[in-house]
Amino acid sequence: MQFISVWNDLQLPLVLLNSADHPTVSISLYKFFAGRSMSDLSLLFGGIMLTLLPIIVLFVSFQRFFVKGLSAGAVKG
Repeated sequence: MQFISVWNDLQLPLVLLNSADHPTVSISLYKFFAGRSMSDLSLLFGGIMLTLLPIIVLFVSFQRFFVKGLSAGAVKG
């Protein structure tokens, strides 16, 4: 959950990062669409899907560990 929160963070890196050499994924998506009108929704949704793809791949590959950890914490005694 913390990884997803950090991955989607926009405001803190936007304020703290001084150089534009290595922006985060969220800042890159924001700057790509900042000056444009949001009439091209297919391009916007494509960019959003590209930012979600690594999270989906990580979740699918580690899903069994998530389920094991949740079920181990739910057993009493």
